[in-house]
Amino acid sequence: MPLQIPSIDDRRYQELLNEALARIPVHNREWTNFNKSDPGVTLLEVFAFMAESLLYRSNQIPERNRLKILGRARIKDAREHPELVSQLAEKEAQPIVERFFIIDVVAFDWNCSKYITPRYTAEEVARAVAPLKERIAELEARVKACAGQPAAIVKNDD
Repeated sequence: MPLQIPSIDDRRYQELLNEALARIPVHNREWTNFNKSDPGVTLLEVFAFMAESLLYRSNQIPERNRLKILGRARIKDAREHPELVSQLAEKEAQPIVERFFIIDVVAFDWNCSKYITPRYTAEEVARAVAPLKERIAELEARVKACAGQPAAIVKNDD
């Protein structure tokens, strides 16, 4: 019984496109034409298509592959950078953001799956072990039923 791997991101093309279109007024108030004929909307459609393809492929990555990232983190005071807070934080969270981290990625690499210990939840282990427990119980019942009976001797003529 294979274990179910959780989905990294299950958003589809239309959700990605709607999310991108909803962000236009936040970043560019002059952009008012949201028709499919607009070249900017066409570009967003292409990006949504590409993002959906990447998300699909990301969901196919086995659980034992992990990305290592080496970076330098900088802590910034939110009061000194209100423009970044308004761009990055949800509107409800903006009043309570005190600081944020900026990470400059220096290098990245994929871990070799050979050295990653797989981790499973108790529920996943229980599902995987259940057929084995059933088979053990069946064999123990057969042994108990045979108790007191003479054992069969098998002679090999080789």
